[in-house]
Amino acid sequence: MVNTSDPQKESPKTGDFWWPRHFAFFGRGDIRIPNLAGDAQGESGFSLIEVTIAMGVMAFAAIAILGIIPTGLAAATRSSQTTIAARLASEVQSEIQQVGLASFATDATNTTHFDGDGKILPNNTGAVYDVYRSVEDCSLPGAPTASFKKVIVQVVKNPAGQTFPVDATTGLRTIPSGIDERTFQFHVLP
Repeated sequence: MVNTSDPQKESPKTGDFWWPRHFAFFGRGDIRIPNLAGDAQGESGFSLIEVTIAMGVMAFAAIAILGIIPTGLAAATRSSQTTIAARLASEVQSEIQQVGLASFATDATNTTHFDGDGKILPNNTGAVYDVYRSVEDCSLPGAPTASFKKVIVQVVKNPAGQTFPVDATTGLRTIPSGIDERTFQFHVLP
């Protein structure tokens, strides 16, 4: 009788090892290791066209991401400037609470200068931010006299120390375009 069974699938004999077909021993000591890039039966890796298409898709995605970066940086800068301006306007509000609205409203300069760290300076030498303020009388409908005051605070990033004209109708500074300026309002009871 002829043995037609595969010798690789036979039960192991003493001293022999049985492995699946890809790692089979052919005789004693011969090992067949599979080729990871494909074996000799016609399997292959990526073609040049596939690699080129993949690189094109990655380049398209990288260009799209790089296009978003300047917009994000500009938004972060605007947000930072708004945060600083709000903090400086809060300083003015604290000043009103400390000195009282009467002495605050009669201050002739109506300007406070701050350095880049938010410290108050005595003049505009070394100032990064100028804070202009004005006070208006306001009244509730039907009230005969002014029942509260509206304080308007303009925070201008002005490291060059420019002077800006005052608008006669609003009492605010006329700030040219291109200069970073934020305006805040709050109401105070007299």
